[in-house]
Amino acid sequence: MVVRLKKSLNNVMKSILTQKINKVADGFVTVSETDQFTDADYQKQIKIDLESFSAINLSLDIKYREIIYEYFKELMDIASLKSSDGQLNYFKYGFDSTV
Repeated sequence: MVVRLKKSLNNVMKSILTQKINKVADGFVTVSETDQFTDADYQKQIKIDLESFSAINLSLDIKYREIIYEYFKELMDIASLKSSDGQLNYFKYGFDSTV
């Protein structure tokens, strides 16, 4: 029974994370469609998007945080954004490891 519950929770978490990541991608598209967007505009969007994970952040183990981190990095690469201004490191590690 515990195995089923754990598997069920993983499926629920996968569904929640998929929806949230899709919203992150939508946010990046929205920023890219604005006139004269800047890196700061993307960084503001990253902050908003990362805050959307805060409700489930305490239940996220490092595996889920790494997956989310990598999706953000891929979107940043697509947008040619070199820095999240330390926000992703703080999300993944609990502190900005670049400082």
